[in-house]
Amino acid sequence: MTDLKQMLTEHIGEKRDYYPLNQSQIGIYYYCKNHPESVAYNLPSICELPKQKVALSRLSAAIKIALNNHVAFRCKIVERSSGPVWVLTDRSFDDFEIPVEKVSEEALTEIKNRYAKPFDLFGDLLFRINIYETEKNYSIISDFHHLIYDGSSCRIWFQDIAAAYYNGTVETEEVTMLDFCAYDDAYQKSQAEMDAISYYRDVFQGAKPRTSIPADLEENDLPGDGYCVYCFDKRIDFSKVSAVCNGRVGAFFVGAFAYAAAKYTGTGDAVVYTGNHGRMDERLRHSVGMFVRMLPVYVTIDESFSLTDYLSQVQERLYGGIKHGKCAFAALMQEHKLSIDLSILYQGDFFNHVPFGDIDCPWEALPLHGMDDDFVIMVFKEKEHFKLKVEYRKDKYKLQTVHEFLRAYEETVMTFIGETVSNEGGAV
Repeated sequence: MTDLKQMLTEHIGEKRDYYPLNQSQIGIYYYCKNHPESVAYNLPSICELPKQKVALSRLSAAIKIALNNHVAFRCKIVERSSGPVWVLTDRSFDDFEIPVEKVSEEALTEIKNRYAKPFDLFGDLLFRINIYETEKNYSIISDFHHLIYDGSSCRIWFQDIAAAYYNGTVETEEVTMLDFCAYDDAYQKSQAEMDAISYYRDVFQGAKPRTSIPADLEENDLPGDGYCVYCFDKRIDFSKVSAVCNGRVGAFFVGAFAYAAAKYTGTGDAVVYTGNHGRMDERLRHSVGMFVRMLPVYVTIDESFSLTDYLSQVQERLYGGIKHGKCAFAALMQEHKLSIDLSILYQGDFFNHVPFGDIDCPWEALPLHGMDDDFVIMVFKEKEHFKLKVEYRKDKYKLQTVHEFLRAYEETVMTFIGETVSNEGGAV
């Protein structure tokens, strides 16, 4: 059995002239290279800090400290005959310019809607940062390319800004993105990769490779930009959700999603996709980079199963996917003819507000125009209800169809916890 912890240890601090992109990055790279005008893999967001509690100069200095703390921000892509590689530059962000602009609230709304712009993959930086000053707030608007950043990176980066602001120091990442890329390269040549391939061959033996909502419209070559927000019934008892799934809330929502998809499409099984943060070693807990792995979750629907049995099947698939999730995803999709048509990401409650010292700051992911995935649901836990943020291909689906499927999903969730659906949920 491959000792993955020891394999990672062997690559921490390894010095190379070039580092391969990891398996999470390589597909993103080729998509963006072939679609240079796309913002499908941008991660723009806004965090609002109250002016009366924050000093602007100190905030700018803290951002620079946070940038200097992570290798990912100093990496540059270079194309070689063997393919794309990372090169580590010696750049320092001590003199990095963070533009500050005074704007009205109305102007800020317009800026948020158009902030995401395509990155030059071979340019100097794969991120941009601005501070906008309104009457009450300093708003940090940032946009990082998914090649160097993921959801957990967002949390880590804002933690670093707060630590630098209040303490002047930050926690150093133990494993850098480039360390992980070297490790990932070794993994692809190991027995663990062979075991992962065998695992998925067993999972998908005899399975239908695709589950998708039937398209309303004939696809064209233009990427869609559909977006809506849908609130679950506010009467949902969170303790009931936790009790049904033994606290595995993410697995509960993935399982309900797969069940609703199978029922909506009239099939006896379903393949849906979810994400795992990819930081399975505790030494990666403060690492910034792209570590997320997409996990295909294949389930069969048998009405003779109890809910406990069904959710156990889902959890088993998730555990198996996490254990074997470092395998080459592109090769996996090609072998089993998979297509990421339906995805769900359980985000919990972090991405509503971020802590900044004793300040609870509103945080918001900004809209993208030109997404590539067919249908993506993000589930956020709020104080009194669950909110779904849904992105979908507007050139394939009418909004009415999206709402119909979301209603079916809500009914599945409510049925799983033993409640009925009221008229309070719906699009907002």
